[in-house]
Amino acid sequence: MEKRDKQFIYYWYKEFSWSSDPFKKGIPVPVELFIVGYENERKKLNYFIIENQKICFIESDIGMGKSSLVKWIKHELLSFPNITVLFVDKSFSRKQFLLELIKPLLSFKEKFFFTGSDFKVKKFLGMIHDDNFKNIVECLLYDNSLLDFNKLLSFLNSRMKKHFILLVDDINELVPENIKIIQFFLMNNFNAQMILSGDKKFFDKLSPKVKPLKIILESLDY
Repeated sequence: MEKRDKQFIYYWYKEFSWSSDPFKKGIPVPVELFIVGYENERKKLNYFIIENQKICFIESDIGMGKSSLVKWIKHELLSFPNITVLFVDKSFSRKQFLLELIKPLLSFKEKFFFTGSDFKVKKFLGMIHDDNFKNIVECLLYDNSLLDFNKLLSFLNSRMKKHFILLVDDINELVPENIKIIQFFLMNNFNAQMILSGDKKFFDKLSPKVKPLKIILESLDY
């Protein structure tokens, strides 16, 4: 019997003996094995960290490799125990962002109260004498509480003993509450290094206190 050519194909990549679609949008992991190009840009990020500069903007259009670059530097930094790295993206709520900001700066006893029910945190609230810390804990407990950005900044700066680096992927896609917090950090003396990736039009609206290092990603050559 004569073999007929297929008239309809659904799993097209199987026709090439591939196990899956290699062109799906996403970042292959582990990123350090798949990142390609942008050698000069990666060196600039390395010097940025070494020289303890304050702010770095990574600008590009969609799909040029911003996220890959941010995740690459995150992977590299996590191998150094004296560096505290916080990676933030659009999946973070305000509560999650606040908690991740303060968690590395808490004592063992303070961390204990944050592992468990809200009842435990409410009990802890009455034991806090630091007004800055109290305001943050109230905001974590009662999500509609007004966050005092000055108190948040004072608390963070007073607790930072280690090298702290904040990495933000696609800042323009963050929830508005988190964008406001980061904008406040940019306009004031935040004792941490910040590496932010995003859209050029969004960065043009920001007014950081310190002139940022700008890394602009163009399309890769062949």
